[in-house]
Amino acid sequence: MRLPQDIANLLAVAIRDVLWFKDNVRSFLRGCGVDSGLLAEMPSDSATIKLVHHVLNRLGSLGKAGENPVKQMLTRMYYWKDIHTIPAERKDKALASLKELQKAYKQYLEQQRFQEEQERRMHDDRVERTTMKALDHQKLQAFRDEFDRIIAETNPQTRGNRYQDLMNKIFDYYAEESRGSFKRTGEQIDGLFYLTNTGGMSKFVGRKKRHRRPMSPSCATERGLLSAETRRPCSFRSTAIQVSV
Repeated sequence: MRLPQDIANLLAVAIRDVLWFKDNVRSFLRGCGVDSGLLAEMPSDSATIKLVHHVLNRLGSLGKAGENPVKQMLTRMYYWKDIHTIPAERKDKALASLKELQKAYKQYLEQQRFQEEQERRMHDDRVERTTMKALDHQKLQAFRDEFDRIIAETNPQTRGNRYQDLMNKIFDYYAEESRGSFKRTGEQIDGLFYLTNTGGMSKFVGRKKRHRRPMSPSCATERGLLSAETRRPCSFRSTAIQVSV
């Protein structure tokens, strides 16, 4: 556990101002689980702040093995109650140092909790997006029916708006992660979505463009719009959809 530099600085100052005497400081550190051999690496007359930073750095380099002493140092000083033993001439300064440490550490904990909550929400969102939806034949038929009604629409603006809504519904149903709604730019609609394959998750950009004339089978073949099963043009008729990875 490696503390942020500002928290480490405030902890060192608080230990110095509250405990003051070097023997008291070393006794406190040993009581927090700091190994005597580690303390012996610094001369007995070392300044408290320098000693505390040395201890924190060494404990941080130990990884998980050094976490508990650091937590003990921080927790014991954060909840320090033995104020009456501090001499009157040093009490105000010691209390001020404790308050600064408590304020900074509280903000640090709140930031940590906020970050963890954000990570949890993002994880849950990813799980929800990658969960396969149950097959809904009624909804799929509704998509096909709606598409046929849109194709028959003669007003270009109405047709485009309705088709945009349909594209969003379709890709929300099929794609594990559909980012950025399909939006119109004139007679063209662009959108971004993800699909999982054997190599992992791939990103695709879909681009729909309406043509004035029905597409021939050869044109559909060139554009990759033939059904994999029937080898007949998919029911796009006057609509082409280009997909790029």
